[in-house]
This record gives sequence, C-alpha cells and structure tokens, in this order.
Amino acid sequence: MKLSVVLFIFLVWKASFPVLAQKADTSVVAPLPPITILGTAPAPVSNTPSFVISQKGFEKINAHNVADAVQTAPGVVIKDYGGVGGLKTVSVRSLGAEHTAVFLDGIKIANVQSGQVDLGRFSLQNIQQIQFCKDRPGALGNTASAYLHAASLFINTDNQFKTLEKARIEGSLAYGSFDYFSPSLLLKKGFKESAFAEIDAVYRKNKGDYPFSYKNGDYLTSSTRKNSDVQDLCLNSNIGYKFNTKNKLLLKGYLNAGERGVPGAIILYNTNSAARLYNSDLFVQGVFTHSIDDSSGIRVFGKAGNAYMKYEDANWLNLAGNLKNIYNQQEYFSSLCFFQEKKKYDLNMASDMYLNTLKTNSLYDLYPARFTSVSALSFAPQFKRIKPAADLVFTYVKDFDQAINYTKKVFTPGVSVLYTLWKNNVSLRASYKRTFRMPAFSDLYYSLIGTHTLKPEFASNYNIGLIYVKDKPLFMNYIRFQADLFYMKVKDKIMAVPTKNAFVWSMQNLGLVETKGVELFTKSSVPLNKATVLILTGTYTFQQALDVTHPNTSVYRNQISYTPYETANATISVERKRININYSLLYSGFRYSLGENIPENYLEPFTIQDASFSYSWKLFNIKAELKLEVNNLFNIQYEFIRSFPMPGRSFLIKFKFKYA
Repeated sequence: MKLSVVLFIFLVWKASFPVLAQKADTSVVAPLPPITILGTAPAPVSNTPSFVISQKGFEKINAHNVADAVQTAPGVVIKDYGGVGGLKTVSVRSLGAEHTAVFLDGIKIANVQSGQVDLGRFSLQNIQQIQFCKDRPGALGNTASAYLHAASLFINTDNQFKTLEKARIEGSLAYGSFDYFSPSLLLKKGFKESAFAEIDAVYRKNKGDYPFSYKNGDYLTSSTRKNSDVQDLCLNSNIGYKFNTKNKLLLKGYLNAGERGVPGAIILYNTNSAARLYNSDLFVQGVFTHSIDDSSGIRVFGKAGNAYMKYEDANWLNLAGNLKNIYNQQEYFSSLCFFQEKKKYDLNMASDMYLNTLKTNSLYDLYPARFTSVSALSFAPQFKRIKPAADLVFTYVKDFDQAINYTKKVFTPGVSVLYTLWKNNVSLRASYKRTFRMPAFSDLYYSLIGTHTLKPEFASNYNIGLIYVKDKPLFMNYIRFQADLFYMKVKDKIMAVPTKNAFVWSMQNLGLVETKGVELFTKSSVPLNKATVLILTGTYTFQQALDVTHPNTSVYRNQISYTPYETANATISVERKRININYSLLYSGFRYSLGENIPENYLEPFTIQDASFSYSWKLFNIKAELKLEVNNLFNIQYEFIRSFPMPGRSFLIKFKFKYA
C-alpha cells in the first residue's frame, strides 16, 4: 500500500508544476508492464513488460480512439501532428513508430509505403481490449510476426461465441466541442453457441476549429485552428461459426473511408493550410482454429486488402500550383500456426507470408512489390518457480521489379525468464531481444530522398524488472507494483541527411542511439464501503535516449528529438453502483524539437487533466448510460510537435444504450 500511495502522490506532485505555470509542449509517454488498467483484478505476471486496457478502461480515461487509449501505457510516446485529423503514431522507448506492429484480431496491419500506422483512425467501438506487448506476445496461437517486433499492439474486438437468444443492439450518440458529432450502432445475433453474426458502424464528424494561443518571439498571439476537420465512416462486420467442438472459423470485413484536413505548422503567423487527405481502406480476413486436443491446436490466418489514399494541396509551390498524390496499396497475407500449452512447456511455431504492392503517381523511381516470409519458433518450459522462454525468428524480404533486386535475410533471437519468490507475491524478470525494421518504400524508392541500398535498422533490447502483486492486503482488494530497467541500442538508424546542399536530402544508415531508462507502475483497489470502490493507478517513465553516432558532431550525446526525459500518468476512479467518477492526468517533461539540445529547440513540459462523470440505469431490457466529459480541464496550451497546437478545454456528452 505504501509503495502505491507514495508513487501516486509523487506523480500528482511532479505533474502539478506545469499546470500552475500554464506551460506547454511535448510528446506523451504512457505505461507498459502487464496490467489490466482499472479492471477488477491485476493481470497475470509475464516474462516481458505488457499492458492491457479494457472497454471499461477506455471510458475512465476519456479515450475516443486507439491513440488516446494507449498513451497511458508506460514507455509509450504519442506523436500527434495537431488537430482532430492529424497523424497519430506511437513510439515505444524512443524506437520510433516503425518498430511497433499493430494487429487487429491477430493479423498485422501493414503500411509498406511509410512503415507507420495512424492510430487515430481506429475507433474504440466494439473493441474488447487493447494489449501492448514488448518483445514477445503474452498468449499462444499467434502469427510469426507477433514475435518479430520490439513492441506489438493487439486490438481485439468482441467476437466471442456467446449464447444470444435475442439479437443484441447497442448504440451511442456523442456531441461535443468544435461541432464534434458521432453516432454508432452495433447489431449482433447469436445462434445458440455454434454461430454469430454482427455488424457495427461508426460515423464521426468534427469541424476541429478550436482556438489556441502561441508565441512568436516576444508576442503571444491567439488564433483559430484551420483545416483541421474530419469526416469518416467505419464499418466492421464479424461472422463466427463452430463446425463442431474442435473447429471454428472467424471472418472479418472492414471498411474505413473518409476525408480530413491536414492542418499545417503555425509558422510566421501563417495559420492556413489547403492540404486534404482522402482515404478508403478495405480488407477481409479470417482465422480458422482446429483443436487437436485440450492443449494443442492449429490456426490458419488469411487476409486480402486494399488501401487507397489521395493527398491534395492547392497551395503547393510548384509549376502547376498544386499537388495531387495518389497511393494505392494492396496486401495479401497467409499464416499457419501450431501451438501447445502443456503443464511442462508452452510451444508456438508459425510461418507467415506477405505480398505487398504500391502503385502511385508521385515521384517514385520504381514501383516494386515486396514479398516477406517470417518464421518463428517459441519454446517456454514450465517449472515451479522459474519460467524461461526462448524465441527465434527468421525473416526473408525481397523487393522485386525489373530494375532492382533488393533482398534481406535476418535472424532475430530473444530470451526471457521469470522467477517467482516470496509466497508468489514477488517476481523477478529479465529479457533480451534483437529486433529490426525494414526500410519502407518511401525510404528506398522515393526519387527525392530514397536510397536503394539502405540496410535494415537493428535494435538490441535489454530489460530487468521486479513485480509485486498481492490480493487482500490490509484493507485493499489488491495491490500491484512494477519496476523495469531497460537499455536499448539502435544500430544503422535510418535518417534523412543533407547531401549536395541544405535542400537536397537522402536517406542513409547513419544513426547509433543508446537508450537507458526506468518504468514504474502501481495500481490498487480500495473498498470505501460495500457499494463504493476507489481505484488508483499511476505510471512514471524516465528515459535517456542519446545520439552517439559521431563524437565530432553537435548532436553527439544529445537527447534525440521529441523524446521527453520524464513522463507520468495518474488516474483516480470512484465506482458506486450506477455512478462512476473519473479523474486522470498526463504529464510530459521537457524535450527538444531537433537533435541539437540548445535553447532554441527546447520545448516546455505540460500536464493535461481530464474528468468525467457517468450515470447508468436499466429500464426493462435496456441498459443505458449518460456520460459527461471535460478534457484539458485547465485549458493548457500545448503541442506534441512544435508548431502544431493541440485543442484546449473541450466538453462532450455521450448517451449509450444496450438492448439484449
């Protein structure tokens, strides 16, 4: 209890300074080690850090998309390029968005053009839970790609087989500041326990014209964000069928189509932007599972998809006076997995194959296809107090076109161990993982900066941690405390560097980055009386990510850009029958906008505080809830990225219902 309370008080105290000073700026970090945030009990202890947030947790932190949900995880930095429609990516322990894989219902979402996935486009409608895993997944039956990356984000929808005698209908209607409007509807029908079908739709519209203040020199200027609107529609369908007790099939169809403004940087009093982004992402995927016996199974994955994107800018400075780029990506994926969960060991063997293509009218030298094969073997023997695990991944990548022959073969091993002692309340863990990321098509083939000979970017990840978990200590329901120390070294970092002059740049393998840090997490549940529960959650991350490429440069041993030294998060929740009251704060320490750590590049720390109140009731067979949110309580002016201001105080009211 003392550890939990002390850390929680420290986070609130540490984060209060920027609020009182009304300062702003940074990138956001969040929590990582294994926990179900704001759940009824702590999650199981794992060999490597992981983080879980459920549907209930989304509501308590006022999350509206996947990017909002994961920004409270330890070691996570969100980069938000301003505005409602701005790009939102995630970086884990300063590695960059390209080192984090995103999986939807077990299958990876790929983007060979840029290597980054925009998490702001994923609604939380019908999402059962989000799990963030470092180094290795926390469950069996995964594809080989789940063992490949430094961090994996698993988005799992509510597609379980359930007995539903009647159709289940869920809906919501939300309205908020800046003309935010979002209705949603979900229909689900179960057929005993052998089949189900569901479809859900989410529409979102937001004008995004929020006021903001910014400093130009010695002057403070106020303005309104322009070209920050968004309008999109997401349709998602799931069909499940059990052939018998040993065989089942899950099918998913997904469509996301929309238009958004691309807000520009606020430079020299210029607040205008004419850039527009149109997207249409469509894919179908399926997972077939065959149970060999109670502890063994085979799983087959498949996916086919097309991602269309059009970028227009009527103010582009070229001879035509405008810019119109069209990108069309196609993806085909298949995977076979065999898994066993025995008393004495866990085993997972999987092999993936991808075929990705990109067609565009923009300035690419070549338009190749990429074939990727990933094979992974994971073995974890089980002993009474010690649980070691070993993973070995082989990746083969080939880009093919008439003019090129780009081929890479890479082995990436990983080992970890968990040792439990002291009446199963205290555990120690340690892990090592070698990971890499392939250059994206833009890094290799974009004619203005691409370099055909780029090598993959490698990272070596080390972690040691301590976990304390106890049920019913003193007057609490449970308490959990975690501390992880990590060290990472990135080699052949892919960077853009000037060549002929300051206006001609090229992608090269130049960077060497060393990162050292610590992550702390605590959570406890305290019953105030028979009907009321108080839940406290806190995280703190310190990381030093230094550029150690060349001793004779001005950036040597400087903190890399947009990586704060400190980040913290705290949440207080009071749950009483039909009433929920939640308060959360997110603190991001100072950082620098460029590699040179000089005053001109300094970005001040900021703290964002949110609050919400919800009341639920039941009438006949209808469960309903009304929720009020206040985001950025103290109207802090802040930026994740320099010159891209974020919204100030905003309000939202949301009504939800469920009929079954």
